[in-house]
Amino acid sequence: MNHDQDTQDLLTLYPALGQPCTQQELADLVGVTQSAISRHITAGHIPRTGTALEQLRAYLAHLTAEATRQTGDGLLSLPAERAALARAQREAVEMKNEAMRGKYAPAVLLREVLAMVSAPMAAHIDQLAGQIDQAAPDLPESARAVVLAVIASARAEWIRATSELVDHSLSEHQDDQDDQDDGLLDGGNQKDEQ
Repeated sequence: MNHDQDTQDLLTLYPALGQPCTQQELADLVGVTQSAISRHITAGHIPRTGTALEQLRAYLAHLTAEATRQTGDGLLSLPAERAALARAQREAVEMKNEAMRGKYAPAVLLREVLAMVSAPMAAHIDQLAGQIDQAAPDLPESARAVVLAVIASARAEWIRATSELVDHSLSEHQDDQDDQDDGLLDGGNQKDEQ
């Protein structure tokens, strides 16, 4: 059957659909408020004039387009959403278990701890210039510059090494997590194949 035949069949069964209707009648038909229909008409989703069937089809076309826009491909994947939720819940439980065993700390906490440890050391290093002046006031400026350069280099290396350590540890943790996820996926596929 074609679209025109479908329309004729509907109008034969429901002749009122071939007549103009008020916003309230259309609202009652689709189960929304009259103000909602008015907003859709104002936005151009539903024509101001036309038969009830034309307005109803325009409203349904708008709802379909809106659902497609929100999901990206127009398909709602409830199983995919459930799987994502289950994965997130599993990860949360694993993190809690690792934290209780002392094997896990959030990245923010690691960075804060390293910053707290580094700050006093950096402050002591920054005081060395004044201490050198007091301990060796006759030290030639060229020697003083070399000592301060070595100290500045050591300070920079300390900061670089601690940052690298955190990044490396986090990367290893993420790799381990990815391997666990891959193992779960492979195990799930093996079950499906059996």
